[in-house]
Amino acid sequence: MKLKLIPFLLLSFSIQAQEKIGNFVSVEPLFQSSDFVIPSTHLFQKIIEEGDSLTKGGFLPGNNDFTGYVPINGSSENGYLSINAELVPGAVSILDINFNKANQLWQTTLSQAINFNNVVGTVNNCSGTVTPWNTVVSCEESTTTLDANSDGRNDLGWCVEINPATKTVIDKLWALGNFQHENIVVHSNQRTVYQGVDTYPGYLYKFVADSVADLSSGNLYVYKGSKNGTGNWIKIRNTTPADQNSTIAQSTAANATAFDGIEDVEIGPTGLVYVAVKGESRVYRFKDSNPITGTTVTNMETYVGDTTYVVHHLKGPTVTPWGYGNDNLAFDGEGNLWVLQDGGNNYIWVVDSGHSQTNPKVRIFGRTPMGSEATGITFSPDYRFLFMSIQHPSAGNNSTLQIDAAGDSLGFDKSISLVITRPCETQLDSNTHVACNSFTWIDGKTYTSSNNTATDTMTNVIGCDSILVLNLTITKSTVGTDVQTACDSLTWIDGNTYFINNNTATDTVTNAAGCDSVVVLNLTISTATTGIDVRTACDSLTWIDGNTYFVNNNTATDTINNAMGCDSVITLNLTINTIDNSVTQASNLLEAKESGANYQWLNCSNDFSVLTGETNQTLTASSNGNFAVEITQNGCIDTSACYAITGIGILENDFGNKLLLYPNPTDGYFSVDMGAQYEHIDITILDLNAKVIQSKTYHKSQLLQLTMQEPRGVYLLLIESGDKKARIQLVKD
Repeated sequence: MKLKLIPFLLLSFSIQAQEKIGNFVSVEPLFQSSDFVIPSTHLFQKIIEEGDSLTKGGFLPGNNDFTGYVPINGSSENGYLSINAELVPGAVSILDINFNKANQLWQTTLSQAINFNNVVGTVNNCSGTVTPWNTVVSCEESTTTLDANSDGRNDLGWCVEINPATKTVIDKLWALGNFQHENIVVHSNQRTVYQGVDTYPGYLYKFVADSVADLSSGNLYVYKGSKNGTGNWIKIRNTTPADQNSTIAQSTAANATAFDGIEDVEIGPTGLVYVAVKGESRVYRFKDSNPITGTTVTNMETYVGDTTYVVHHLKGPTVTPWGYGNDNLAFDGEGNLWVLQDGGNNYIWVVDSGHSQTNPKVRIFGRTPMGSEATGITFSPDYRFLFMSIQHPSAGNNSTLQIDAAGDSLGFDKSISLVITRPCETQLDSNTHVACNSFTWIDGKTYTSSNNTATDTMTNVIGCDSILVLNLTITKSTVGTDVQTACDSLTWIDGNTYFINNNTATDTVTNAAGCDSVVVLNLTISTATTGIDVRTACDSLTWIDGNTYFVNNNTATDTINNAMGCDSVITLNLTINTIDNSVTQASNLLEAKESGANYQWLNCSNDFSVLTGETNQTLTASSNGNFAVEITQNGCIDTSACYAITGIGILENDFGNKLLLYPNPTDGYFSVDMGAQYEHIDITILDLNAKVIQSKTYHKSQLLQLTMQEPRGVYLLLIESGDKKARIQLVKD
């Protein structure tokens, strides 16, 4: 499979606050398509595309990951763009870029590949960071025990520091340890580094440098403790080459806490540290007792993930699973956490500031094109621009073309770099005024009668036109009626108190436009009332008295003011209806316990979509999945929990229960998660006559993405690796 990448940049301009790139409405949580889907409030511009020539020779590689913006003299419009290539051998390309204010587009003036010969090369340059002293750190996601230059250290499996201005390598950062690096983050104190291992077991590390802005030496610690509570930093050796080569072995010996693939570590605006764990489908966060001297961790907890959330988009709310594969993290200027996912639907999530698992605040900024994932993420200093990459889009993503801000047509069938911006749009605003007799407006004209058609054009603070439409009401002296209803008595604007109905009293006031207005009172005096509030509710009702009732009730009362301000005694007449939403399961047979109701069985794995025709009390599942039933009875609707049906279609499996095939049935695009990385994997698809439809071989892989163009029907999927084999029945819809 050909892997491709899209590094790109987001921009946001706003009349109110330029930094609010996170001001958007969620896109609808759907499956991937051929398009890159982002909110309509943002546009994108291509920066560079996989295979484009670099100005200093060579081409931009594919399979890129970390995309870091390094400002020149603190500028958010002039800097260096560093782009990793997760390849063997690895690669990093540096672009000199700047923002042209005249045409509102980004341009590249120089681009060059980094030469890693002086550090024996790199491999699988995955993620990394931009340091507070404006260097780039690129991390190797693979390791080796080879030592080609005989320096006593393994050649691969390190972080390497780069000077983006000179396009040269500073050195590999041996003291950070040797393992499968994904990402690091450097504290603003310029000494503390947090990092993790992108495999299982994946360990969490803290490094404290001896000197500021110098990561060549210092103390290395590994985390040992709870994922929901407290823990400690355990110091391990990292001074000699032998120490540095044995980081993983030392961590295992220390019984350090194992995570299932740490993809990113980020420091939040309040100093809390956030950890994205891909295999555990969640982002943790914790408080380090002291970034430099502390050896304890408190408040380790799940911040987001491992559940479903209600996503509010333009078409309404949708219950959406968080999904698998938390990858890169970054905070914007408002403290919102951006989470890129490598798994599931590969969404670009935004977790708003103030989010908690009990009070969730999550949105979806983007859906990447078919077959791809978003990787690498960096903001400019003023948070107007967001740089990231998109890996391995499908080669077939050219069914529709998207036009970028520069007018280029993009098919998203190969990797590109983008910049996303809020466009300069003409604003149409209503300018409302009420005047007495006449009004002189900003156009210099005097109006003596009401007008809602006059217009004037102004330029706003960012140079965009704003068309003002006059909404003018001209008033003169008037006569009006003041209709009042009161309980027992009313003291009116004339200062008199009235105890009976009155429709003759008058008073003269000045209206809002400064004109005299004669007001005639039309008063109705009312008294206290009583009434019955007939209610029907499902399960329970919290009534106007603040109490919650769970059974029928016809005695509760409450006293309120009626519309006339008089006491109104209300008696509750309540009927409570309940539904038993429990389900019994026997193999692939599910049965709702509630009888005599209306039933609709749902597919939990497909956004709770309706199973057509499945409206009986029982469901016999014909395929694997997660299913629930929606029960309607007596005006109440309740949905059961989801019940997993597994094992259908698996004929043979030596790989264990972590082997996953999804979706099955499929529309032609499906994935195989091996549950672990294997050196050599053979995939064969056969029809029912044992004819080979497809045959592919993968190396050092875990997640395989496949496509079949054959007609609908039943096929056989064979998976082999060494002495292990699996046979699975595959259904093409």
